[in-house]
Amino acid sequence: RHHIDAAFLHRVADRFAVTVSVLRIAQLSVVKIGSVQVGNIQSGVSAVAVSPDGKSALVTRTGDNLVSVLAIDGEAVRYTGEDIAVGPSPYGIVVAHDGLAALVANVATGHGSHDTLSVIDMRAKPAAVVHTSTVGATPEGIALSPNGRWCAVVLLNGTNTPKGSVTHHSHGKVVLFRLDGLKPTRLGDAVVQ
Repeated sequence: RHHIDAAFLHRVADRFAVTVSVLRIAQLSVVKIGSVQVGNIQSGVSAVAVSPDGKSALVTRTGDNLVSVLAIDGEAVRYTGEDIAVGPSPYGIVVAHDGLAALVANVATGHGSHDTLSVIDMRAKPAAVVHTSTVGATPEGIALSPNGRWCAVVLLNGTNTPKGSVTHHSHGKVVLFRLDGLKPTRLGDAVVQ
């Protein structure tokens, strides 16, 4: 029996084609079986996170500050037309193990002034952002612990800016949040060399 492997869906979002490719993975074979258009050329499709039950996926759109919802039914994947407004330039995304929340790393300008973590309540109809926290400069990586209690956000922290810039740093950072239900609490950060 063939199926869509969620681990590969997030690797095939195509920012310039405005699509998410759908792959069939069987044995050692990977075959593209379709694609789903999400938004328009300005949307900037970035990342995909699949729900734990495999019935939906969320797609970040950096160009228009949205997260789009896809419906998955076996090998059939379609854009539902539902979009969730999040912070500026959403980039990375994860869905909690219980499917009740999604967390989005919003890059904004990439200089730290508006870079945030958005928490989406997936139980709300329609799904909506319920908390936003400032994280620091350029949150490009995001991960959630298996129990859903801890969120780590990886920051470029100005390492991508020119030396001599007021925003330049020689090291990245990891910021740790504790999640109490849908509420994130920043616990601290660590330098990444």
